[in-house]
Amino acid sequence: MREGSTSQAMWELRGVVAELQADLQTAGEAYRKAGNPGALGVVLYLQDRTDEAETALQQALQRGDRSDRVLYTAGWIAIQQNDYQKGIKLWTELHQRHLDDDRLGLNLARAWYLAGMEHFRKGEYLQAAQAWEHYYALYASDDDLRAALRQTTLLAARQAMGSPGAVALVERTRALGSPAEEADLWEGLAHLSALDGGNAVAPLERLDNTGQQDGLAAYHYGLALLQTGKHARAKAKLEQALSQTNGDRRRPILLALAMCQAAQADWQGAARGLDEITQPYSPEETALVVTVRVKQGRLEEARRLAHETRSIPAMLMVGAACATAGSIPEAQAAYRDVLALDGQNPQARSGLAGILLNMAARAAKDEKWSQSRACLQEAISLDSGSPELSRFLEAVESAEITGGGTISGEDAIEKLESLLARNPEHPRADLLHQLAMLYHREAITLESSGSHSQKRDEYWTRALAYWAVVIEEDTYWTRWLATRKTIYEQEIPADELEKLRYEAIRSRVREVHQQYAAAHSAEKQNKGAARHRRWMAQWHLEVNAAHAMKQVIEELQKKGKPVSFGIPSGPMYWKLTNKETEVRQAAETALKIAPEPAQALLEALSLVGMARSLLKEAQLEEAIELLQTHLEKNPNDRSARELIQQALLDQVKTLATSDLRGAITAFQRLQAHGGKTAEAEKIIVAETLADVNKLLEDGKRREAENRLGMALQILPNSKPLKNKQNELIISQHAEKVSKAVERINLALKKYESGALNYQQILAEFNASQKELEEARRALPHEPKIQQHLRDLAGLRGDIINLEAVKIANSSTEIARYDRNAAITGLQTAERMLVEANHYAPNNAQIQKNLAEVRSALRAIRGY
Repeated sequence: MREGSTSQAMWELRGVVAELQADLQTAGEAYRKAGNPGALGVVLYLQDRTDEAETALQQALQRGDRSDRVLYTAGWIAIQQNDYQKGIKLWTELHQRHLDDDRLGLNLARAWYLAGMEHFRKGEYLQAAQAWEHYYALYASDDDLRAALRQTTLLAARQAMGSPGAVALVERTRALGSPAEEADLWEGLAHLSALDGGNAVAPLERLDNTGQQDGLAAYHYGLALLQTGKHARAKAKLEQALSQTNGDRRRPILLALAMCQAAQADWQGAARGLDEITQPYSPEETALVVTVRVKQGRLEEARRLAHETRSIPAMLMVGAACATAGSIPEAQAAYRDVLALDGQNPQARSGLAGILLNMAARAAKDEKWSQSRACLQEAISLDSGSPELSRFLEAVESAEITGGGTISGEDAIEKLESLLARNPEHPRADLLHQLAMLYHREAITLESSGSHSQKRDEYWTRALAYWAVVIEEDTYWTRWLATRKTIYEQEIPADELEKLRYEAIRSRVREVHQQYAAAHSAEKQNKGAARHRRWMAQWHLEVNAAHAMKQVIEELQKKGKPVSFGIPSGPMYWKLTNKETEVRQAAETALKIAPEPAQALLEALSLVGMARSLLKEAQLEEAIELLQTHLEKNPNDRSARELIQQALLDQVKTLATSDLRGAITAFQRLQAHGGKTAEAEKIIVAETLADVNKLLEDGKRREAENRLGMALQILPNSKPLKNKQNELIISQHAEKVSKAVERINLALKKYESGALNYQQILAEFNASQKELEEARRALPHEPKIQQHLRDLAGLRGDIINLEAVKIANSSTEIARYDRNAAITGLQTAERMLVEANHYAPNNAQIQKNLAEVRSALRAIRGY
């Protein structure tokens, strides 16, 4: 049997047999060919080829091989390489299957022991104890092992001090036979380290009841009592600990004793103990020393110590004490020191805010408005939620304005807005005029600086909204005329005033945005230009709506129906002041009284108003989007429907010569909205054909086809487009057919000369047939293509027949010495001749050759 025909299962069997015969080399090769990395890894390990074995076993595990041999051997290698966690994991999985295998259990226990040793060597006592617990489960009667586990668990408890796990570890040492005194001490320490004095008291009290006279034990017991508020008993124990302790070990006891005395308000007693403690102080010590010094009235000493040690609790204590004593600069300095270290400290922020409020009150009393305002602003930055501070600041700022203080820019805006907000139902037009100028100036400044902030757009919005109100508010212009008459000492003609209000201001505001739009367009900044054209549209809507609103107000007042807000304004102002509902009610009330301005107000309240203004500024896409949104909610709005139809037709005309894809999209949207499409169709057809012809001239056939197909998707019945498409299809496939015939003729020549073999000539046949089939599908009634396909099939049959004869002749020659091979060859020849006959059913030679091959097959087989 030849190797090439050996199956995977056969190699697997060969490997098993070789392994049973202890022929590991042969077994390894067989397992490798069988694709069994698990068995291969085991055999490699038995040959001491550990690295190779590990690689093979890892591959087996990744493939999901969890057989006993793989798990055991992979685990054994991991243990040998000190990778105990991996080895334990593998052996644990194996042990779950064979719980009665004592040897495996012992090996697993040994692995846990070694893992524990490794952790212990690294000082990882908790992990070591956890590992040895597994080992101990088998050898619980081993006293030495128990003692070692107890000591390791105690070391783990020491490492875990400060966490809840420390207590549990100490309890485990108790179960492992730790002496009661030792266990009580460490249990108490574990609770103390977690600041759980309540649970620390019981074990430390048991230890104290044993008669222990150790100073350290007394200190810990006293500390636990101190944490639980049992100050008298704590003091006695701490004094006992102090009497039994010398040197540097007295420091924590003195500190605890001072804390105990401070809790009992024994400041002199606490001071005596603290005097023995020298610097440097810990943060806890500093806080205590400063507290005691403050309580003793030694403020300067306390302030100096807090400043030197940078202790936040100490600084807070000093700040509060200085503020109470009236030492404002010192208190302010202490709080600022805290904030320099912790900017969000609530006590320091609150304390400093209170001091600043007092300072602001003194400055306001002396009419030092800017100084008072600065103090209040800083106080608010520290305590922004205080209504008292906000009210005080508003009062100071108002006083600063009326008192002739300097004010400009955003500060002026903020203060004027605050004054305006005091009477939102009847806003002062003079304030609106000042704000309109300020917002306009600041918006121009931000625009010129290249700012893209939200503030820039907010300032433009408010400038336009306020200017529209100023233009229409008669009371402002009445006062303005009176003021100018006094200045010029003559009347200003009414027509001049009208020009100023309705022409000069309107055109000047629009001109600003027009200039920005032109500048952005010149620099190819399309988004910037579009943004300012939108501002122009909004300005157009704002002033027209304000004028319509003025007319509505006048007509309603004539009919005895005054409106609540009584000030003419546009939609941006309505939105800023939340007046949209009231405006709608007024407009609906006025529909029968003043239908035209009332309808204009209702349109301004909807997206249609803005869309109409955008169309006037040639912002087609934005207008269409707004109308689309409006129609989704108001599908029966006939005027909006007609408006979007006209906008989409204009968009088709605009895009047809520059963006045919966009024009087609606009056409589809026009269809969806029921618009008349005849004119749009003519435009798209003409531009599509021009585009396609230009692309064909440039040799970009595929792009031309895509462009034509895109137009046909929306105009499938366009005769000019369909004619052009047929023209392209015919020319395209005529060229493909020609290339396919040329290709197969060239391939035949190469085959006859020996430049192409049988497989290569078949590949050429397949490629040519594919091209001809594509042409036939596109042009099913073209006779030349049908003939080419029949010729191609006949040639394929001839080629297959030639190759089959070669194989049959060769097979007949070897029949004398290799009967099986001859049969296989003749069977192949027979299949090929059947295929050849399929392609060329009228070829008599092929049929003759097929009969001869079948006859030869019967002769060799003997039946």
